[in-house]
Amino acid sequence: MPHLLIPIRSLQFARHAAWAWAHFRCCAAWLALFPLLGWTAAAIAQADAQATDEPPRAGVETTSPPTVKPRLELHHLYGGDALKFEGEYARDLRWSAAGPAYLDRRDGVLMRVEAVTDAATPAFDYVTLAAALRNAGIEESVAEELGKEPGDFEDGAAAVLIAHGARRFVYRFEDARLRELPVREEQRRIEQLSPGGRFVSFVRENDLYVMDAEAGTERRLTADGGEARLNGLLDWVYQEEIYGRGDYQGHWWRDDDGFIAFLQFDESAVPLYTIADQSVHPPRVQRYHYPKVGEPNPVVRLGVIRPTGGDVRWVDLSAYDRPQDLLIVRVGWATDGRLVFQVQDRAQTWLDLCDADPADGRVRRLLRDRTAAWVEPREEPHWLADGSFLWLSERDGFMHLYHHARDGRLIRRLTRGDWEVRELHGADEKGGWVYFSGTRDGLLQLHAYRAPLGGGSVTRLTEPGRSHRVAFDADFRLFIDTSGTALSPPRVELRQADGRLIRTISANERSPLHDFELGEVSFHEVPARDGCRLPAMMIRPPGFDPAVSYPVWVMTYGGPHSPEVADRWNSRRMPFRQFIAQRGFIVWQIDPRSASGRGAASAWQAFGRLGLPELDDIEDSLEWLRGQGVIGEATRVGIEGYSYGGFLVCLAAVRSERFDAVIAGGPVTDWRFYDSIYTERYMGLLAENEAAYDACSPLRLLEKLRDPPANGVATRPASQPAAEPSLSNEATAESGAARPDDGAPATEQEPAIGTTAPAPASELTADPPTEDEQRAASDGEAPVDTAAPAASTAPASAPVDRTDAPTLLRARLLLAHGVVDDNVHFQNTLLFIRALQKRDVLFETTIYPKDEHSLHVGARHYAAARLDFMTRHLRPPPPPQP
Repeated sequence: MPHLLIPIRSLQFARHAAWAWAHFRCCAAWLALFPLLGWTAAAIAQADAQATDEPPRAGVETTSPPTVKPRLELHHLYGGDALKFEGEYARDLRWSAAGPAYLDRRDGVLMRVEAVTDAATPAFDYVTLAAALRNAGIEESVAEELGKEPGDFEDGAAAVLIAHGARRFVYRFEDARLRELPVREEQRRIEQLSPGGRFVSFVRENDLYVMDAEAGTERRLTADGGEARLNGLLDWVYQEEIYGRGDYQGHWWRDDDGFIAFLQFDESAVPLYTIADQSVHPPRVQRYHYPKVGEPNPVVRLGVIRPTGGDVRWVDLSAYDRPQDLLIVRVGWATDGRLVFQVQDRAQTWLDLCDADPADGRVRRLLRDRTAAWVEPREEPHWLADGSFLWLSERDGFMHLYHHARDGRLIRRLTRGDWEVRELHGADEKGGWVYFSGTRDGLLQLHAYRAPLGGGSVTRLTEPGRSHRVAFDADFRLFIDTSGTALSPPRVELRQADGRLIRTISANERSPLHDFELGEVSFHEVPARDGCRLPAMMIRPPGFDPAVSYPVWVMTYGGPHSPEVADRWNSRRMPFRQFIAQRGFIVWQIDPRSASGRGAASAWQAFGRLGLPELDDIEDSLEWLRGQGVIGEATRVGIEGYSYGGFLVCLAAVRSERFDAVIAGGPVTDWRFYDSIYTERYMGLLAENEAAYDACSPLRLLEKLRDPPANGVATRPASQPAAEPSLSNEATAESGAARPDDGAPATEQEPAIGTTAPAPASELTADPPTEDEQRAASDGEAPVDTAAPAASTAPASAPVDRTDAPTLLRARLLLAHGVVDDNVHFQNTLLFIRALQKRDVLFETTIYPKDEHSLHVGARHYAAARLDFMTRHLRPPPPPQP
């Protein structure tokens, strides 16, 4: 049997061995799964952590792909769903008249907020006001809204004027009494409640009226108003170029309700200009008085009248040689009750500050500011308790602060240096300080300062590294500081008058802009050929690769005293510039010297030759970019501008060889076609400077270009700039005051982001079509503008070689304009188009039938058209792949 036993044991061993091997293999398999299970657990933990905003469990390793931020698209920038890039912060805060408190709207209710403690109470009893409006027959929901926002509420005012449709009410806060005023059906304009709340003034059919707010009786104060005569209402050119776009107020109450000062305009000699809106049937025709260069200005008079009636007392301006050519550029009241106003000659080479007795109209000149170039209207004097006043003047080539006696004699100069005071906030007379904002620490960031009223050194109050906008309380104990940078949204803080932080009102650390892929922003000072330092900003494409050749997209405005390059938050411009950079362009924003903010002395270099030094400066900045390696031999360069910037672009198109593509929006193409007050301020009178007008006219220069040689580049005539003016800074004494050797048009830029309705899809086409036909698709296709090309062009979807067709211009040109533009008339672009067509020059246009000077209806389309044009002609590289 032993020989039988061996095989049996061997079989049992084999079975045990097989079982052990199988068990081992199973265990090994499970062991092999452990790392995979561990990774899975970690992934689940990470997903859970992301879902709950909690970090993964300690000790568990996590990995995740890098986050790729999206690009901005046009629907983020334009239309009803546009993002609010400024973030959430307390804005439009106004200091209260009662103690150290400010007004802030919270949950739709205007609140009076204790500045230091943040304790808030309603600024007035809006519930009672709403109830009174309901009792007057106003619908409940409307009454509630009007109760919360009752017209132009001023804290501490006795009453407020409330408008609802054709109905008018005066509500007195002291006794919570609502009074409805009898209102006739005729149009009423410029309605104002007098400071004491006793009267309501308004203009009807160009005559000035007042209504007794208690009795409801109406009184007509002037009786000669008509189509060509305006009383108490500014005309078009005065509101546009002197008092501020959209501000037609032409009458001013004295604080005690005793007098009204008003301007009267005689426009009978001012030519009428006609604009036809042909987007409707029949066309809507507008005719209004518009003085172009060399044409008669409105003849203006300054009158004073009591609201209770009587004769008008006209201010005596007979001492001036040509009273019909005078400009009355500011009107107000001194604290002693005298009427104060500013007068200029037609060419605006001097400015007189005067006052007058309202009872007899006799005039006294307090001081004269003069310069070899121009003087721009000043803000009203800031009056001190002793009757003296603070005054801003560019008499030495920079805007600085001066202290004058009541009769105009200079007491002392308070600031000096090669920098500007940008805003005077006021004075703490008890503490002996004057407060202002300026550029003492550089052009890129605005800061608040103070200086001793008795003379002495200037102290900065705001922190470096951010640009600041400040508002002081009435006693100059506190100020609200709103600050930001190019990529940091506004932060709001409360500070003591010496700059020490009390508390943060709104931190506002993030903007929706930060959720997108952004290009690097850098600021530069670029030397011009004569050493003048020009401020500039560059935005590189996200994921910038120095080995890649990127096209350069130059943006500029360039008008005198209109700086745009600044390290401050701008929720309108920065998102669009980032949008362009994300499409593979280097964005280059440049301020030429006249717009640099370096003071009047720099701006004066454009006097009598607008556009010529600015274009030289822009070209010098391109040479600097070439020296930095940003521009190479193969780099494509484009430039765009709107309004004054459109003028510079047209000038570049006919004078410069540096650009491959140019976009001119709303351009002035000959200064003879623009209004007299703006143009003659900077160019002088046409009869005295006609050759300079020719030298600065893109239209005239285009007509002089000779036929192109075989290479397609035109031969340009020799430039004939006007001789530079003598810019003496020497002051002379006049009328007991220093006679100085010495404001600006509203800057036009791309249309406001987030304020326009999206264009209907039928207005745009693209090849191939995309869901949003106005934006560049993610695969790099550019939106295509098909808005009425003015001449034969290559297919929009194909790149255009500028040497394939005869042209007088080196650069490809896109012109854009609003048809019903009442400021820079469409005439400018039409005549430029005609000159191009006569020379068989190929170009493109995009015309906006419903838009005035600022594009609103066509804003989104214009953005798409610009991107498409630059993409086709500058050919940026495709975006880097994540």
